[in-house]
Amino acid sequence: MNKITIRSGSEGPSHDPYHFTEITFEGRFGTIKHHAGLATWTEWKGKLVREQHARDCFFGVVGFMPEEIEKFYYRMKQRRFLNHVKRCGRKNIESAPGYPGETLTYCKKCGDVLDCDFNRSAVE
Repeated sequence: MNKITIRSGSEGPSHDPYHFTEITFEGRFGTIKHHAGLATWTEWKGKLVREQHARDCFFGVVGFMPEEIEKFYYRMKQRRFLNHVKRCGRKNIESAPGYPGETLTYCKKCGDVLDCDFNRSAVE
């Protein structure tokens, strides 16, 4: 089974921060991580590939470009949410704080947790 994790935030100096997105894909070939921000790199099996070859390395291992994996990830989240709304209704969806830095989106009617976001800067 494949697992996709997407992490985003800011990096660089506080007076001039840069946005970054980090995609971690775990599959039968192991874990590969692609970082796009101030620098672009891909890490796989302990090897670091930088800049222009990073996306090609990710594609060679996973079979999709990092942007396609990110789009797929968000489509799956949206599809799960929309399917649940069909069953329980949009009015029953709410957000609530969980542990520090965590926000849960859940259904009041059935109690299912539909999504969880974690804000690391809220706890660091």
